Amino acid sequence: MPWDGSNIDSNIPVDVTGVNMAIALAVGDYHSCALVSNGAVQCWGYNNYGQLGNGNTASSGTPVTVKGISNATAIAAGDKFTCALLAGGTIKCWGRNNWGQLGDGSRTHSHIPTSVTGISSASSIIAGGQHACAALRSGVVQCWGANYYGQLGNGAWNSSTIPVRVQGINTPTHLAAGMDHTCALFSGGVMRCWGQNRYGDLGNRQTTDSSLPVTVIGTPGVLWQSSNAATASITPFGLATGRSIGNTTISATTAGFINDNAVLTVK
Repeated sequence: MPWDGSNIDSNIPVDVTGVNMAIALAVGDYHSCALVSNGAVQCWGYNNYGQLGNGNTASSGTPVTVKGISNATAIAAGDKFTCALLAGGTIKCWGRNNWGQLGDGSRTHSHIPTSVTGISSASSIIAGGQHACAALRSGVVQCWGANYYGQLGNGAWNSSTIPVRVQGINTPTHLAAGMDHTCALFSGGVMRCWGQNRYGDLGNRQTTDSSLPVTVIGTPGVLWQSSNAATASITPFGLATGRSIGNTTISATTAGFINDNAVLTVK
């Protein structure tokens, strides 16, 4: 539905009313937001959880100004929540918070921006369905919110109301989030993803969800696999752990082709 004040569906582009000098755009679930050149954020659309950030839950067919945001440098929108990266490196989010996607340590929905706990040096922000992630200036990536498919990438499956560190990810050049999974791109073309994998979302020739980053097949990274996980398991980073007596073949796949393997014997 377009938000030009008419509430009439349109199969051609219509002008958004009242937004001038927009420099970035974020689209969530039935709502949209624009970052304007003076650092303010304006949102429009569905507002049942306060995802428009203007202090109430009344939906709006025209843009409304998000309260208390005057120095945003980037924005991201998820399923009924929105986040803004501020000039100093802090992040504020607003809207739905049932899985902790606002990152403020609570599960309380907020109609106005609330600060994400523990982040003071973020360089970018992304939002998935019910989770969000930030890259920090140090190169670390942190995520928060829903984690039932492992989309936070911290090796666990429990959701988090505060940011947790993604394991094995450092200095990505780009981050992207889907509904229930997350991906990172690195210099040289390596890509790693984590979270839901029911339909092969992670690109590793598997359909098993992963709470740790795995390498996307066909990129320059290495994918490690154990032929018998009951004997020995192996992490996406090549760390093997014996589990029971027996043999297993450890294989390394690079750019979609197996180029090395070895038999690991657990005694």
